[in-house]
Amino acid sequence: MLTPEKLFLEFALYDSITLEANTCEHIYKSLFTSNSLDVSCPDCATKSIFRAIDNRPRYEHAFGFEEYNPKDWFASLHGNELIKKDFTCSRNDDHKISFLFVYKNGSLIKVGQYPAVATLAEYEIKSFRKILGGASYGDFNRAIGLNSHGIGAGAIVYLRRVFENFVIKRAVEEARKTPSWDQEQYERSRMREKIDLLKSHLPEFITQNKELYSVLSVGIHELSEEECLKIFPVLRSCIVYILTEIKNKHEEEQRKSEMIQALKNIHKSY
Repeated sequence: MLTPEKLFLEFALYDSITLEANTCEHIYKSLFTSNSLDVSCPDCATKSIFRAIDNRPRYEHAFGFEEYNPKDWFASLHGNELIKKDFTCSRNDDHKISFLFVYKNGSLIKVGQYPAVATLAEYEIKSFRKILGGASYGDFNRAIGLNSHGIGAGAIVYLRRVFENFVIKRAVEEARKTPSWDQEQYERSRMREKIDLLKSHLPEFITQNKELYSVLSVGIHELSEEECLKIFPVLRSCIVYILTEIKNKHEEEQRKSEMIQALKNIHKSY
């Protein structure tokens, strides 16, 4: 089901959708939506609500202008017709995001966006910069950037690097501190078995969804670019969820440590 969020925020450049008489109604509702988008504002540097600017197509008649119904709008389309959709930030009307589509050969094609997908996603992943560190933060950024330019398999490669080089590596470093850890057994194991061995050191989402790594690997080795682009938003959301679990745990441990230290300081003063 096509939604405004999917059309505007998940479609990569040059992604297309077939526009036919029997499908034009739901495409019309998304393309000319009056709903808002919940997305990061690069100018405000925070999450914001972007209000849709009305761009519903209208035709002129003897008594003024009237909005097309979806089927009449579809019938009125001509080749290479450009359609622009703007949204304005609820915090500042001067802050806008714009999307450009072209109708050609029976398809609606996304041909432009400003700011870029990677820029809009920057605030979402910026909160993970501290825990990810330079290398993995860069990999996450590259994944989003490649996907926004229609490079599906390459984008998934960098998501898998985040999974392996940050999430799994971090869990192994914690596991090595335990007396019962068997590094040789770990290195002989497949990834699903490794996840079992690391169970107490990994976010719960991973231990309950071991197929995530398999999907990341299938995307790299077996799927087409188009298929990779289709599954990328789901995989990205999974990585964000995992990183959020790790970040929340880290912050909770940090608060606990600070409270313990504060209590010790109070005790020393008496």
